Amino acid sequence: MAQSEEVFVGSIDQGTTSSRFLIFDKQGEPVAVHQEEFRQIYPNPGWHEHDPNEIVTSVENCIEAALKIFEKDGHKKESIKAVGITNQRETTVCWDIKSGEPLYNAIVWTDTRTAALARELKARKGSDKLQDICGLPISTYPSVTKLLWLLRNEDKVRKAYEAGNLAFGTIDAWLIYKLNGGPKNNVFVSDPTNASRTMFMDIHSLKYSDKTIDFFSYEFDLRKVHMPEIVRSADEKAFGKLTSGVLTGFPITGCLGDQSAALVGQKGFEPGHAKNTYGTGCFLLYNVDTKPVISTHGLLATVAYNFDGKPVYALEGSIAVAGSGVKFLMNNLGFSSQSHKISELAETVSDNGGLVFVTAFSGLFAPYWIDDAQGTMFGLSHHTERGHIARATLEAVCYQTKAILDAMEKDSGHKLSELRVDGGMSNSELCMQTQADLVSIPIVRPKMRETTALGAAIAAGFASGVWKTFDELKEVNTAGQTTFQPKMNAKDSAKMFKKWERAVSMCKGWVAEEEKEEGDEQAAKGLGEESKKEGQVAASFPQIISLTTVLSLASTLAILLLGCLSSLRFLPASSSFKTRFLFIWHATDALIHFILEGSYLYNCLFSSATLLEGKALGSEFLPAGVSFLGDHTRLYGAEYGTSPFSVLWREYARADKRWGGSDLTVISLELLTVFVAGPMAVWICHGLAKKRADTSFWMIVLATGELYGGWMTFAPEWLSGSPNLNTDVWMYTWVYLFFFNTIWVWIPLWVLYDAYGTITGALTQKSRAEGSKKAR
Repeated sequence: MAQSEEVFVGSIDQGTTSSRFLIFDKQGEPVAVHQEEFRQIYPNPGWHEHDPNEIVTSVENCIEAALKIFEKDGHKKESIKAVGITNQRETTVCWDIKSGEPLYNAIVWTDTRTAALARELKARKGSDKLQDICGLPISTYPSVTKLLWLLRNEDKVRKAYEAGNLAFGTIDAWLIYKLNGGPKNNVFVSDPTNASRTMFMDIHSLKYSDKTIDFFSYEFDLRKVHMPEIVRSADEKAFGKLTSGVLTGFPITGCLGDQSAALVGQKGFEPGHAKNTYGTGCFLLYNVDTKPVISTHGLLATVAYNFDGKPVYALEGSIAVAGSGVKFLMNNLGFSSQSHKISELAETVSDNGGLVFVTAFSGLFAPYWIDDAQGTMFGLSHHTERGHIARATLEAVCYQTKAILDAMEKDSGHKLSELRVDGGMSNSELCMQTQADLVSIPIVRPKMRETTALGAAIAAGFASGVWKTFDELKEVNTAGQTTFQPKMNAKDSAKMFKKWERAVSMCKGWVAEEEKEEGDEQAAKGLGEESKKEGQVAASFPQIISLTTVLSLASTLAILLLGCLSSLRFLPASSSFKTRFLFIWHATDALIHFILEGSYLYNCLFSSATLLEGKALGSEFLPAGVSFLGDHTRLYGAEYGTSPFSVLWREYARADKRWGGSDLTVISLELLTVFVAGPMAVWICHGLAKKRADTSFWMIVLATGELYGGWMTFAPEWLSGSPNLNTDVWMYTWVYLFFFNTIWVWIPLWVLYDAYGTITGALTQKSRAEGSKKAR
């Protein structure tokens, strides 16, 4: 029978494929557990969704069933002092704040539908600064891209946003909100380990960042979206109480994202401690103490925990596919109906038989961050057996862990002495031994592997007084641990890893052709280029832009030739030096315009560079966004995202078929600007040149050229009524360009040479006067 002094803590473990409720004693041992799986929804390739209400129901069912086991064993529910929550992170839920009902399925962290949107966001000016603020790079992984996709594509979400009723949160916020009774009590909170996965939280201050919210608010004002209050990971009151079921009235006092919970459950409280959880995905966290480390090698900065107001941070490496790769062999290929049988199958062969399986079903996460990578097998032969495929599947996780550890060593400057592991795949002896061989350090596996749920219980226990110091946890879950020592020599290990790296480099860009066939030229071009040059941005309508460049080259050459002819035929011999200088300057301007645009066209046609990549010849010697000779940034191939035109070009790149535009419309408008506006400007300049050749005339010529350039740059977007074209941006960039050239180039030159003419005129007059005096 239960003793009166017994103390227990409940733990809700809401994962990607199932929910569980565990009850731990003070020694960290689970005394009751119940697990329930829920539907995995895959509407399209790359899409992964959950029903938010099913998640809540599965949690409530687990609590009921686990408590029955608990009481059946003679314990009393009153001995449960608190409940903690740990959850899948990044998975995004949107609901109506008034009704409490979800507006769409939860978009799961593995979902890749936002790949094109992520590339678009990466191309925006300032995107490279975000990781310093929030710790994460832009990818399909964080919650922000999922929220933006829902706002763009789901009417219910957009209507709730327009009405001011849209609530957004990760699974922890959704669960806490619903377990507290929804809109009735409106307990709407999130802890830093979860909030840091949205890209909205400043990882330094643990508050929402105005800079990141402003960056992502270019289409929708995200300040209109209700976001959860960020509270400490362990708090006696902030998370509220359960309002229904067998534990009604019991307090929720702790919350941690699943990977942070696993680090806490492994007692990784000291700097340098690290753990790797082999679950649906695989996540390696490394304690870096009380200051975040912003990775330069493809890792993420995240919050490990915040129990007392002093946050502890971690470096994280995330692998999208681990246990889900095993499930793929079971469910899709019919290898077995039980996961442990896959490891047994892998043990039937002595090695992988030359097979490498890049399990990039959701792209590749850390440290590669390749959104367009696809699941690919290399080395198939008549020798290949099912055992080789099973073994290659396990090895894929071990290779990626090796890559993450190498990156962590570079970021931290320290090599790990051991790696603590947990999660379902850690049950495989073969997988753990392979891991030890590849990383060349001991792998330590605890006997009780429910460390994620234990971490949530520890958080709740600290807030409720079950534990008061880390020292009380020293002996928790230490008995019966297993250590795997490296057995493979370093040369063979390096050879295996080198083959894996080669396979990674070959698994990219597989969907580009398919996207193109479906008519999404922007996505296809983006995927193809991204697989060649990481971090570059591809333009939409590349063929159209090239055609425009050819035609613009022709009109520029015409201006240049007419200018030269005019200077030879129409300028009288008595023309002032100032007039001749300005004429030569304008001709030089047109010549450089011609050279730069020609170099851009050459790059487009022969070196696979595009306008938005900033690889034209001009970008090598002209600063991005600055044209000292009065021409236009877009014609110089200025780097997308750093020029005054960055926002406009983003809008232009998105004004494609999805918004109702057509190739014919854009081509027609470009032809109109070249063959009507261009010759008109040339005719005006040429006609005036016959009658007048002074400074005022050349100022008119230069102004006409600027207006012509503005028309060439903006007219197609303006006339086509692109719903993405911001009029303020359009006016700003045109006015900026015109006045920049006028104020900083033409007027100073005019003043300078006017002064020069005045001085030389005065000197000439004085000289003539002296000569006349001598003659007399």
